[in-house]
Amino acid sequence: MITRSQVLRIVGAANTQPMAVYFWTVYSLGLRMQEGLNLQVGDIDFERMMVHVHRGKGAKDRYVPLPTSTLDLLRQYWITHRHRRLLFPADG
Repeated sequence: MITRSQVLRIVGAANTQPMAVYFWTVYSLGLRMQEGLNLQVGDIDFERMMVHVHRGKGAKDRYVPLPTSTLDLLRQYWITHRHRRLLFPADG
């Protein structure tokens, strides 16, 4: 299991803001890497403070709690991000 200290080092070593936000989001929501890559803008329910995870393990959907700190980070990211559909689109 990875420790919080190790996660903070990984996030701190990220080369770009999107990469740092992605790593923190995956960690704080307890997602698998691919689940994080599949997150869509519409999956973030800031009113209920929940995130809808599609096609997780066993191809099942689930909801996970959205920590306030992660929501704040995602809001900062959204200022420059603004992809219509994907939260973490591939570059290129």
